[in-house]
Amino acid sequence: MAPHYVLLMMLFLVACLLTTSLAQAQRTVADFIPDVKNNEHYTPKRWKTRIGGQNFTWCCIQAVIESLTVNGTSLLVVDDPPIPGLNVDDLLRATDEGQFPCTARYESDEPGGAPEIKVDYTWLTKTCPGWQVSSVNNLNGWLQPLSGFLLPAVVFCLSVPRRRKLHVFRAFFVADLAGIKSYIPAFIGAIGAIILVTIDTIIWLSVCWALSGPMILSGLYEALLDNRIIDFVREKQQNRNLTLDMRCRLLMLVLIGNLDLALEDDPLSNDQASSRYQSQQLQVIEGTSPTPDWSRLGNSLHQLLESGRKGSSTETPEIGPSSGSGIPLERLPSDMGSEGDVGEIRQRPIYPHSDSSAGYSLDNITRANTSIDRISSPPGQQHIVKQRAPDNRVEDETGTVRMSTGRPRASPWKHMEELLYPIRLYGVDGSSRNKSPRQYPTRSHREPVCRIPCTNPNHFDTERPRPRTDKIERQIRETKTRLRTMLNCQYSFGSMVGAPVVFFLGGFIFALLQSIQSIGDEDTALALAFGQWYMIIPHIAIISGLLLAGNNPNILEGVFATQRGYEEEDLNILGFNFGLAYPSCYKVAWQWHRGHNKLRWIHTLLETYCISSEADQTVLGEQKDSLQDLEDLRDKTTLYPLDWFLVLAMAALLLGVPFVLAFITAFYTPEVGLSCRSFTFTIYACAELGQILLWLWAYAGPPGKPRQRGHIPQRGSGPLDFFRSGGLLDRHGFYNPKYVDHFLPPGGSRTPRAIWQALRSEAFCDIRSVWCCTWYMFYVFFGIIATLSALGGTLMQLLGVYTADICCLTVDNWMNPYKPGLTALISLNTRVMIRDAQIYWKPCAITAIAFMTFVSFVGWWYQRRMKDMFTTLVSEVDLDIYDRRDTRASREAYTAGRDS
Repeated sequence: MAPHYVLLMMLFLVACLLTTSLAQAQRTVADFIPDVKNNEHYTPKRWKTRIGGQNFTWCCIQAVIESLTVNGTSLLVVDDPPIPGLNVDDLLRATDEGQFPCTARYESDEPGGAPEIKVDYTWLTKTCPGWQVSSVNNLNGWLQPLSGFLLPAVVFCLSVPRRRKLHVFRAFFVADLAGIKSYIPAFIGAIGAIILVTIDTIIWLSVCWALSGPMILSGLYEALLDNRIIDFVREKQQNRNLTLDMRCRLLMLVLIGNLDLALEDDPLSNDQASSRYQSQQLQVIEGTSPTPDWSRLGNSLHQLLESGRKGSSTETPEIGPSSGSGIPLERLPSDMGSEGDVGEIRQRPIYPHSDSSAGYSLDNITRANTSIDRISSPPGQQHIVKQRAPDNRVEDETGTVRMSTGRPRASPWKHMEELLYPIRLYGVDGSSRNKSPRQYPTRSHREPVCRIPCTNPNHFDTERPRPRTDKIERQIRETKTRLRTMLNCQYSFGSMVGAPVVFFLGGFIFALLQSIQSIGDEDTALALAFGQWYMIIPHIAIISGLLLAGNNPNILEGVFATQRGYEEEDLNILGFNFGLAYPSCYKVAWQWHRGHNKLRWIHTLLETYCISSEADQTVLGEQKDSLQDLEDLRDKTTLYPLDWFLVLAMAALLLGVPFVLAFITAFYTPEVGLSCRSFTFTIYACAELGQILLWLWAYAGPPGKPRQRGHIPQRGSGPLDFFRSGGLLDRHGFYNPKYVDHFLPPGGSRTPRAIWQALRSEAFCDIRSVWCCTWYMFYVFFGIIATLSALGGTLMQLLGVYTADICCLTVDNWMNPYKPGLTALISLNTRVMIRDAQIYWKPCAITAIAFMTFVSFVGWWYQRRMKDMFTTLVSEVDLDIYDRRDTRASREAYTAGRDS
């Protein structure tokens, strides 16, 4: 072999060895871990990371690349790596099994999951600042919570009754579609209407989030009052103590107690200034005339009554009683059986704003009655008598007394009284009760000379009940039909709540199945957490849907056949016009005010029909014991500590279970601990707790038995009397913090300028202003916090803002995030995630589905039960076996007169 040939072979071998060694020296991490190859091509631009352009998958891979180096044929960890404590063997084994930590997905064949990649937080903020917007391809991150929970929650909130909504201009819908040119304005109008409806929906959803606690608490309060009223009617019906019109009145109160009373005199008024003003003159019972001092004015009253009786004896054949005194003050026509028929109600137009009379318009007041008031009132109070409201009743040619059409206020209480007036058992007296008939017969004094007060029962004539004529029987049947119709015209629980609940539960079930198929997926867990949190909105809808009171006041307007005078003016706020949600002359109370509003109805009934503790008990006759039953109603509808505990416990359950489930799911989703999402839930829960405390402060009232009619609270000297009814706090308006009439006149303008002027007035310098400002300040503060945490948290979750670096730390590290040794988890499908999914995520999702199904079923069962009980009471309201003795006497009197 030639020497030059051997030399060439040797040179070739040397070249091969050099090439091989150089190739081995140039090996990279990508040669060992193919998943990190070409990672530099996905590097996000620095300026985009602040607006959602970060890529945390690139960040995780970059941390792996910077933490490893190649040493010959092996991988080694560099000094001071971004991933402290990185185990190369675990990383390579997970990569070979298809579980590379930065891109891992759950597989049933590899249930162990991927190893954790925790990077130094300082490195994370320098290398990967900002946040990552939700990817269009990552449907579990944004589409699942949006379509599965957020949109159904919007449907739920629209079923919650409300008083006002954003006005959509009629001009958007009146475009003439006769020609092609009209299509453009119609299209523009449709877009404008859609924008306004969207804004209105967002506003109402925000209100529901801000006041979910008071809404649920007030709804439960109203449900408890409804149950107490129906149980009371059932009990007293068996005891035969209530008149027919009172039973119908209580049943109708259940159906319309969510409407504004529209009365100027509030039976629950805690205006201590007014109370002090009255106590300095003469104690006046709300809704009645001042009680005269008979021991001092006996002779003068007796002479005045005798002269009044002689002067009017030829005009009025029937004796009418006085205001709780038993002495005749006026005489009414004998044919008042037709007064207040529905036919007359239809002829009376309704004007929502004006009110020509005070809260209750007075009956015809004769000179004798006026003289009595002047005599019984001290000189300082005679001006009150002069300012009495004018009589609204007029007499037509046939002698029938009808209501004047002089623009009375649209008060459902007054209209209810007029509707039930034809089926009364006894008439009205000469007080301000108007169409509120007595529940007892009066005993009129007939002896010309007798000492006052007279104690001889033989000197009195007992009033006879009105005969039960065929006309009255027909009116009773019409009243029963109206009660049944008002109940049956309401939407069923299934149509309002049941169907949306099914779709909401469908989203839960789908998310649960997704979590089972991809155990440990962080996006699925967070979708479940927000869905569990959004259960609060369906709970509001469930509570509002199980109540018997109708949400649409037009049903009552149709039953009463009232005529509206003109439209209600819109409420302008920040340029938006908010009109009534239902175009009716009656106003529906807000959901968070319904429970207290029904209590006002109950107290109005009690103040109208209960016997004053200072009234002359001789007027009661045989019905004295029966009338005390209304005091039982006061006792039944007064919530004592155990009752409040029950209501608060149910409200805490409906609000607390969604919060606890969402909090646990978010707490055990990386970063494990109190972090961004779980902290958002906690902030909202604290805000709602504050709202509930404010609601209790404004509506629960002082501890102790409520004030009864004619009762003057006594000032106690015990250590706890400071907090009780009539105590120092109660006298200074502490338990009525929403009261603003002491510096803002009722009915006056409430513009910002008027409020500012009122705040600068001397009337504002009162201790009640301190309670008022404190209450409203916290009310607005908690409302804003709840709204921002709810809608802001939802928006940040959908957009992906919660992927920011700070959310990788727990709250306790937010104040010092750059301390040494602080790390953040950025890998996927780790062993810890899979373990938490099996221990916490799945059980919480199953609990949420079961709990919401249970609440929906209980709500449906409760409403069906209450409806059946109500319908049974209506059908049995006129049965003979439930009649009082005087009611049976009225039947027998008419039967005997007809037979004769």
